[in-house]
Amino acid sequence: MKKNKKNKNNELNTENFDIRTEEEKEAEKEAKKEAKKAKSPVKVYSTYKFIFFMVTFAILVTFGIMILIFQDNSIGAIYMVTALIAGVAALIRLIPLMRTTKSKRAKLVSLIEIIFHIVVAFYLIIAALVLWGQVNADDFDGNYNWFNKFNFDAYKYVLITLLATRSLVYYYVTIECNEGTDRTKFIFHTIINVAAIILAAIPFDSKQVPIVLAIVSFLSAAVIGGEAGGGYFRYRKSIAKPKEKKDKVSPEIEAPAKEDDKEISDIDPNTIPVNDEQPSDTAVM
Repeated sequence: MKKNKKNKNNELNTENFDIRTEEEKEAEKEAKKEAKKAKSPVKVYSTYKFIFFMVTFAILVTFGIMILIFQDNSIGAIYMVTALIAGVAALIRLIPLMRTTKSKRAKLVSLIEIIFHIVVAFYLIIAALVLWGQVNADDFDGNYNWFNKFNFDAYKYVLITLLATRSLVYYYVTIECNEGTDRTKFIFHTIINVAAIILAAIPFDSKQVPIVLAIVSFLSAAVIGGEAGGGYFRYRKSIAKPKEKKDKVSPEIEAPAKEDDKEISDIDPNTIPVNDEQPSDTAVM
């Protein structure tokens, strides 16, 4: 223990010998912060996210082509996707809505909507399984049974009902029950309401959905592909950019301040200080 204490006492404090200016110290701290940011997961993702966009682009193009080729099976896939979106969205909203909604009427209306969407989701899953079972059967001759034919025509109204109930419940809960909302939610539910009205006004059945989805997939792929190309261009530009070399500036050491304001030229060389105890050769006898 005594040896350790002696070693600690003998160690030099290097901070006292740091001759860097405050500006240089701050610059070093900023450089360390920037290095940490460059290694963070968010920075890495923002740099290499064009890879994810490329993969998404390939998936969307493949999805669009497969829908056009296998339209019979794709209708069942559309039923399944709609069921998953409706069911998962309902289950995710169930507990938060019941805990945070203040009005009892709003809770009751929201609960009824959620239960209805879950029931519709189960129905669409059954419709998808029945359709796949008939299409993939060995004796399938192209003639669908009554249940599948009914679902072809009913899908339009099922989709309209899902969209309309979501928007109407939102308007009722926010207007009648004074529940909180924001501009983004209002615009989103307005778009849903308009989409339901458009679907009700145009001739539409589930056999047309694959073509619509294929078009949407190709358009989305074009947008994401453009973003992937731009991201790769920015990545190449960032690594090709020459690194700026910071010139090391030697710290300026200030001369010590004078104790008095007298200039050297003002001092008489023949003047002997009064309190000078040392002998001088120029002393006057």
